[in-house]
Amino acid sequence: MLKRIDITIPSDLEEPLLGLADMLGVSAFSSPQIRDEGIGETDFVYTGDTIVSFIVSEVEQNTEEILEAVEDFVNEFALDDDAVKTSEYSDNQDWMENFKQFFKPIHVGDNIVVRPPWEPPTETEKNNDTKVILIDPGMAFGTGTHETTRLCLFLL
Repeated sequence: MLKRIDITIPSDLEEPLLGLADMLGVSAFSSPQIRDEGIGETDFVYTGDTIVSFIVSEVEQNTEEILEAVEDFVNEFALDDDAVKTSEYSDNQDWMENFKQFFKPIHVGDNIVVRPPWEPPTETEKNNDTKVILIDPGMAFGTGTHETTRLCLFLL
């Protein structure tokens, strides 16, 4: 299981905290905090803070040791007590399986159907003239929805 540790810090402490993550062997990423001023789509104001997120494998790493190092960092720089938040991080397998519910058969023209193997045959497929392209739209292949792909299929 993965744990996510979010640390809100002044932006000038971003590099030292990312250095700590590197020293601990933890994957980390950061994003500046912004506030929407509500005037227009580009009217965001940087708050001066950055959120640095550590992704910790509870199987491969000592979570308590990492949390202790983060707390030491927070104390050393006299940051707020609520600067650190932890949460469970979703496992990659979940999204890799859950995306299947959104991929449905695609009809191209009158006689081509592109569908994933987990979907049942469509009514159109019962026609002998229909060509079926079974594609597993995982990490390596697309879904057949891109316009260029659809045009090429239509030409076939």
